Amino acid sequence: RWNVSFVRMSGPLESWSVFALKTVGIFLVLDFLFYFSHRLSHHPRLYKYVHKKHHLFFQSVGVAFEFAHPVEQLLVNGLPLFIGFW
Repeated sequence: RWNVSFVRMSGPLESWSVFALKTVGIFLVLDFLFYFSHRLSHHPRLYKYVHKKHHLFFQSVGVAFEFAHPVEQLLVNGLPLFIGFW
């Protein structure tokens, strides 16, 4: 069994207002970190080797999100999500 102190697996549920505030907070952190990490990926040293693959895809935005270099997938797409939930 995992011993992660910030994840509660039992006990009463939080109120709807606390749940809503946490949800809004997660989205704000995710959007903020994704925006700046995506801007950073346009730096000439990163764009050529990592981010350019993403811009070679010409279909819908939702699918282009997944069309990324593994490093970009981890750092730009994944890390902001994990930090937001943390």
